[in-house]
Amino acid sequence: MKKKNHASPTRSKLTVLRQVCNLIPPHLVRQLAHQTGADLLASIFFNWSHVVALLYAQLVRAIGLNDVCDGLRLHSGPLSAIRGATPPSKNGLSHANKERPAQMAEQLFWQTLEHLKSHCAVFAGRHGRRVAGRFRRAIHVVDSTTLQLIAACMDYPGDLCALVGSFGPKLKQFAFGQDDRPLELGDEIKSISGEETFLKDTDDRKVLRGCLRTQAADISARLKHRRLGAQTVQVKVRYGDFTTLTRQITVEDPLTEAGDIYRLGCFLLGREKLVSRPLRLLGLGVASLRDPTARQLVLL
Repeated sequence: MKKKNHASPTRSKLTVLRQVCNLIPPHLVRQLAHQTGADLLASIFFNWSHVVALLYAQLVRAIGLNDVCDGLRLHSGPLSAIRGATPPSKNGLSHANKERPAQMAEQLFWQTLEHLKSHCAVFAGRHGRRVAGRFRRAIHVVDSTTLQLIAACMDYPGDLCALVGSFGPKLKQFAFGQDDRPLELGDEIKSISGEETFLKDTDDRKVLRGCLRTQAADISARLKHRRLGAQTVQVKVRYGDFTTLTRQITVEDPLTEAGDIYRLGCFLLGREKLVSRPLRLLGLGVASLRDPTARQLVLL
């Protein structure tokens, strides 16, 4: 019997990113950048590379600049094959996000959609298949409920206090893109992590182990790139009812190798019996980062 390969969404994220970018007409970004004036702003970071970085952030569900910049820098080779895109610096990406008009991204979305509708019936909604079915590998479609939530917050007539408490006014500001929190420009990181949301809840040990291996390899590469080691390993699980649990273990010597991080992740899942029911999400992370060659002095 032929063994079936299970493609890892994390491992294939650059493949998916390339496929998404290939759907965008080649000269559309340059044209819109000129029309909206974006080509005159943040000129050291090309508009195409900016678009690719933002798409990558959505695909990997990045939670900060570090995730985007470190991830793209580690994959700078495959990234350059996406029409010459280059990885951003944190300052460059932050400055471009602040200065360039949102109208460019909005027009890019609608014009790309119209282009795809005119060339493919699937995008026009004339068939039952989902857009994600066009890709050769299974991917996670950007969660539409997030977009619906933001739109609902924008249209809500009140300040949301009755729904979410004192955070309501600030949440509504965030929905409109208003965020006055100071930008953290430092390069110091306190943790490195990755997580995967499955298309269907699963307790298949083979799938879960494969997910942990991929995450451990990615974390190890990022640790080595920054010349860091980690003393704390943490796992995160989420179940179908959105119950979320995290467990961690701390070791004496800093870890850098993927195999060590993977084994501790498996140990935590087993010790805490976290796979007692199917998982919707599985995450692996490290913290307590330090120089892997450093050793504590022993006082005699």
